[in-house]
Amino acid sequence: MKDGFKKAFSIETSRGCPHGCGFCHNTILNHKYRTVETDYVIKSIKDLYELYKIDGVIFQEDNFFLDQNRVLKIIDYLDEINCIGWKANSRISYFDRFSDKFLNRLENSNCKLLQFGIEAGSNRILKLINKKITVEEIIEINKKLARFNIKIRYNFIIGFPTETVEEIHTTLKLIEILRNDNRNLESPFVNIYTPYPGTPVYNLAIEQGFIPPPTLYDWSKISWNETNNMIKDKNLRSEIFKISNQYVSKSNYLR
Repeated sequence: MKDGFKKAFSIETSRGCPHGCGFCHNTILNHKYRTVETDYVIKSIKDLYELYKIDGVIFQEDNFFLDQNRVLKIIDYLDEINCIGWKANSRISYFDRFSDKFLNRLENSNCKLLQFGIEAGSNRILKLINKKITVEEIIEINKKLARFNIKIRYNFIIGFPTETVEEIHTTLKLIEILRNDNRNLESPFVNIYTPYPGTPVYNLAIEQGFIPPPTLYDWSKISWNETNNMIKDKNLRSEIFKISNQYVSKSNYLR
């Protein structure tokens, strides 16, 4: 069972993201945000249910909620059949402007889980990675989400270039604040920063001592929860690795 489903199917109805987070691969590709036609998405879900009797759909894409009208058409269908739950990823900042009426529609359409990239608990780091949101805003939106019966999962990243031990622990403190404010929170992911060539923060990682792997095979060995060679301090590297793996072990992530 994954994400609360016994028999779920992952589908991708959009690609890309128009936002410029400094660590994200989307800033390299420079592709426009594009979507699959809504009627085709609905037909695909209908076919999957009729053929395989799935009980869940995982919208496995970077940014499901960019076009609110598109989302409404899809969840109207899910609400109508009322036998399939779903999960999707989004930027949390969108939910500041989404109305309670819209959130009620998500809940009524059997939305089981929403996943957001928060990334950091330090406003300095959020500004560094161009996240375009503050810790204070995150806390308030989390309180808003707490009013609805939808599971929430947050992703965080530690080990950014120039990030201090104190700032890492500020991120962990934010996790506890969000948990205390919202009983629907699942255990979050705390990933380790990976420097992707071409991303805005990459050159800063190089300045901090990151040595790029010499081959594609060596790049393939870098994992989202293993420390990279940018972090020269052995104690800090060990602490980051320990924190990340502690959170992975508590999560519902299947390894």
